[in-house]
Amino acid sequence: MQKVLESAGVTDEHFVTMQGYDDDIALGLIGSTCKTLDLDPAEFLVDFGKYWVLETAVKHYGGVMIFAGRTLKAFLGNLDAMHEQVAATFTNLRQPSFQVESADDSSITLIYKSERDGLTEFVRGLLLGLGEHFQQEVEISIVARKSEGALHDIFRIDLG
Repeated sequence: MQKVLESAGVTDEHFVTMQGYDDDIALGLIGSTCKTLDLDPAEFLVDFGKYWVLETAVKHYGGVMIFAGRTLKAFLGNLDAMHEQVAATFTNLRQPSFQVESADDSSITLIYKSERDGLTEFVRGLLLGLGEHFQQEVEISIVARKSEGALHDIFRIDLG
């Protein structure tokens, strides 16, 4: 762990819960972790997104998650409201926005808007983790990428 911190230029290994940090710190830690452990950054971000939902979110934000919905569709439709709830207690939160563009029994199209770049694969992992959390088989495809010139990232979530 120390090697990752040093490589990322992070000197303080103690982070305060419920406080935002500069994106450069997070992206530096991700890059350093991938380099140190010889991991593909996109795969790491997907795995980290799944882990974040199944471990961090469920354990630390479980009540807010229940408020947001008891099914994957309901939850995705309430993501912005959930982020507003979290923003009330989270220092310096620059929350994203999620909009369900369409939904039926077989798929959901979700628009992800953020001022942050480079988190598309992390969001893909979050969506996979939410599928597991709600015991809903999902396949996630990325229909449009902001990094490739689209206004926003757009995900298609196929429901099994």
